[in-house]
Amino acid sequence: METFQVNGASLEYQTSGRGEAVLLVHGAIVADSFTPMLDRSDLRENYHVITYHRRGFCGSAPTSEGRTLSDDATDVVALLEHLGLAKAHIVGHSYGGALALQLALDAPDRVHSLVLLEPPVLSVPSAEGFFAGVAPVVEKFQTGHQSGALVAFLELVGGPDAMSRLGALSEASHAQALSDLPTLFKGDLATLGSWQFDESAARKIHQPVLAVLGSDSAPFFVESIRALENWLPATESFALGGASHLLQMNKPSEMAAGLSSFLSRHPFGG
Repeated sequence: METFQVNGASLEYQTSGRGEAVLLVHGAIVADSFTPMLDRSDLRENYHVITYHRRGFCGSAPTSEGRTLSDDATDVVALLEHLGLAKAHIVGHSYGGALALQLALDAPDRVHSLVLLEPPVLSVPSAEGFFAGVAPVVEKFQTGHQSGALVAFLELVGGPDAMSRLGALSEASHAQALSDLPTLFKGDLATLGSWQFDESAARKIHQPVLAVLGSDSAPFFVESIRALENWLPATESFALGGASHLLQMNKPSEMAAGLSSFLSRHPFGG
């Protein structure tokens, strides 16, 4: 991977293909979660596909206490500027979806469209119960049971087969996820907890949106997507059958097809 600099920090990125820019923003723990989708599609042939590792993941600079989603959005703008791109289709999974929403608020001219793969919306009723379920996982991590915390968190969000999805990425994926685990428990959860996003904020976003929901996803993610469908003015819905929160890892070919269809309907010149 190559690197770019933002405020003295080095972050990893990778590009392939030509055409309209499509920037993929990963969620928690699994930095290369989009790899199965890209490997099982022609997205790289039809678009300028960009992936990067958020702070605290793989070889990117570590995250820091007190970061906000606006800080993360600044990293994305810096990457687009480094690549000489005025705008991109932004695809965000989970935490990456929250980041995509914040980017659309902070730098709307950089965002042509949004593809939101189950971003967490903390203002929905089931959020409190979901994060109550996260609490014992955090305790596992804090008491040194990192492997147990990894399994527990992935199964909480992705269902009982989540670890097999992780193992299918590469031989090193499990070790990398363990290495990146502190970013979740020391950074991402706190950042999400301080994120202010509600209907009034959503109404400011006017780009075309594809809201993606897995048929087997937890109620928290169902409620989050339903809220976004109601709040965002220009939203299309895409149901991914047989998938849980690890959407692009559960059903990579189907997710790629849904993404390609949406992108083709919303070209830069359209």
